[in-house]
Amino acid sequence: MKWLNNSRDRAAGDPQAPGASSDARSTPAGEIVEIEGLRLAIALTWTGAESTTDGRRFAGKNNAYLVKDVGGEIIAAAGGRDVIGLLAGGAVVGHVVPNAFVYHPLPDGRFWICLIRDGMPYAGYDQVVPAVEAAQLYTNATSMAAADTRMIGDTAPASHTLDEVLAKARSLPRKELEALRLRKNGIRLRTVLTLAALAAALGAAAVVTIEHRDKLQSERKRQDMLRALLQSQQEREAEAARVASAKHAFEQTVARQRALFLTRSVVLQQWQQCETLRRRLPFSDWGYRPVKLTCDFGASMATVEWQAVNLQTRVADRARLPGILDPLDIGARIVSTFVMSPLDPTAAASRHIELKPARMAIADWGQAYLRGGMRQGVEEVVTVNPPPEIAGLDGVQSVALGFKQAIDVAATTSRDVLMLDEAMRFLSTFPITFQRMVWSSPTAPGAQFAGTSTLFIRQ
Repeated sequence: MKWLNNSRDRAAGDPQAPGASSDARSTPAGEIVEIEGLRLAIALTWTGAESTTDGRRFAGKNNAYLVKDVGGEIIAAAGGRDVIGLLAGGAVVGHVVPNAFVYHPLPDGRFWICLIRDGMPYAGYDQVVPAVEAAQLYTNATSMAAADTRMIGDTAPASHTLDEVLAKARSLPRKELEALRLRKNGIRLRTVLTLAALAAALGAAAVVTIEHRDKLQSERKRQDMLRALLQSQQEREAEAARVASAKHAFEQTVARQRALFLTRSVVLQQWQQCETLRRRLPFSDWGYRPVKLTCDFGASMATVEWQAVNLQTRVADRARLPGILDPLDIGARIVSTFVMSPLDPTAAASRHIELKPARMAIADWGQAYLRGGMRQGVEEVVTVNPPPEIAGLDGVQSVALGFKQAIDVAATTSRDVLMLDEAMRFLSTFPITFQRMVWSSPTAPGAQFAGTSTLFIRQ
């Protein structure tokens, strides 16, 4: 913000301001500031008027004036010649926030104070004053402020900064903004002096009437303002809590993902766990034979699908199968489930593995001993990104963990099935984790195997 003019004394320029003398009207009011690219006139003299003509007469010949009709009530502003052509600051703020209290610090240590009701400054409360007087004016204004009054300024507990409000004003249609600009008054001075006193008297009478009406509800309005301030504080606390929760959740996500890159291989334990289940399956049971075994290590659950051996197999006997999921289901799919104990991969990996040498070794072993039954996917860079609500905050940034790639293991012939035990021992030398192992015809001589795993390479 640029401070452009500091040549007027507020008490001398506003006859309705607290502490102003009765003959102070002879010195036009107004100071100039520049904020958000807008040159504003502040600390103007505001009053009520009978008509537009009365409002212009109140301003005085060759001085700056602004007259607005607010719901049938004429409000006039007067300023010195040096503010002609500038936007009336209080009216601009009121156009964006109809009920507001501007409590804004200026570079010279003073404050711009402006109480705005129904879009226009309140008589006697558009001033530039020292900090002590600003606090007192704020206290006095609470009894006259509307219930939904918003505090504007770079001070707590303001709901908006003045820069934010004026940024919105800049986007207003040109016609609306021009209607808030002070113009030069060309009426005769003698007429001005005659009617200015009348306008001042009418304005004072209007102020007395409004103050009398508002004081009847002053306590309620003061409490409304306090509740609004409390609500604003609660909203800030709630936002801080949401940010803290999002940060904690992000840290947990990073920790879980990083654990995948820092754990030892559990390939052999997974293989032995699934093999133990397979070897316990019968060739047939109550006329049903197992046709598929799935070991899901993510869910710690094994699933067995059964099929009737022949037409003589009784439907009711499927209820006798071990671990049957739904004994009374007569559908074509017969499923048993068995819980598998979760494996503990928390021990740190013994050695660091490089991605390309690992890919080469796995491809070579698979081609030589498993007839190409090890298929490798494309390596992926694993990066954990923070959610949008905390992205960009101090200490919050994306975390690169390393690389991962899928490895599918298949055995479709008896020779390959016999090599699976050696294949698992070989894979266990790498940081690999199986997600699933599937056996087709698990107890038959022609059993086939398909497994899905992931190789994790930390940076």
